[in-house]
Amino acid sequence: MVRRSLLTMLFTTVAHNALAQSAGGTAPIAVPEIVVSAPTQYDPYSGKYNGAVAETSDVTGVNKPILDTPRSVYVVTPQTLQQQMPQSLSEAVRSIPGTYAGNGTGGNTDYITLKGFEINTTDAILIGSGNGLLVDGVRAPMNRALNANTNSVEVLSGPASYLYGYSSEGGVLNVNRKLPLPDAHYTAEFLGGLPSGDFKNFAGSIDATGPLYKTADGVFAYRFVASASKNDPWRTGNPVSRDELIAPTLAYYSDMVNSVLAYEHGQNRQPYDRGVTSFNNAPLNIPRTVSYSEPFSNYSENYDWVHGHTDFNLDKNTDFHLKYSYASTQMNQAVVRSDNQSDFTASSGDLKRYFSTNGPDGRVTD
Repeated sequence: MVRRSLLTMLFTTVAHNALAQSAGGTAPIAVPEIVVSAPTQYDPYSGKYNGAVAETSDVTGVNKPILDTPRSVYVVTPQTLQQQMPQSLSEAVRSIPGTYAGNGTGGNTDYITLKGFEINTTDAILIGSGNGLLVDGVRAPMNRALNANTNSVEVLSGPASYLYGYSSEGGVLNVNRKLPLPDAHYTAEFLGGLPSGDFKNFAGSIDATGPLYKTADGVFAYRFVASASKNDPWRTGNPVSRDELIAPTLAYYSDMVNSVLAYEHGQNRQPYDRGVTSFNNAPLNIPRTVSYSEPFSNYSENYDWVHGHTDFNLDKNTDFHLKYSYASTQMNQAVVRSDNQSDFTASSGDLKRYFSTNGPDGRVTD
């Protein structure tokens, strides 16, 4: 039965084609035009991502598919960031093999180990210690590199990180910022919470991009990203967390030259929470929601970042790249904490605490 149906279908198709040709005689048959479209040549992300999979990567330093690159490269794509909504760089890369989130500055700075070696963004980055973190391919002393202006995160694992000079032996981590697009797109996001009938937690962002001026040779485009958030602490006595960001970017795209100029200003304040103190290998009999610290104990950062890069596409096999970045970061911290179980006196119930700051007074006993 199957063979008969198949032969019948084949015979019917052949007969139909024969009738169509004989009915038309010698007159030409009009065939509809087929148009194959592709992303505009000015799109900076064209062909770079396939959903949650990255096709190419900037951190390798070569314009080749990742599958053709003899290095261990992992990319957290824009789609993945949008779906998972990580709140820190450590959360963004936690699914990458060999990565581990450390406790940098009370959990307030990006501190990651890659294959057992440190990658952190404390001020030690300026003197070459654990400085395997890049922003748009250039080292930048941002203590919280993941924000609303982040497009993707790339990890170049292993000794190939020495492509960037002296850095972390375990690899480098590159955070790519968002680039202007040649077509207009506008996005607004808002998250809020009412944990106790009072509006305490919120986060919002806006993202606008599009062309400023188009010519026959290229397009001038812009992008503007801004965000703000506020979160009440979960421990009584800790200060409120705040984050603010503004990031304008200008770009020119053409067949021969692609040029980008970006600026970013961010500031944040976070509780300086070092956790709890133990006694006889057990936490002290204090509710976990009660902080050992004080409301003035916090970590704050205020930074400015300027970045520019120009790519010259001489031919399909030759590219020339220029990059420049400038970053200025001001970090302040004041913390009240107890260091170890010897600070607790069981007979009196007294807990010795210490106050330390990055100011000239150093550490003072409470």
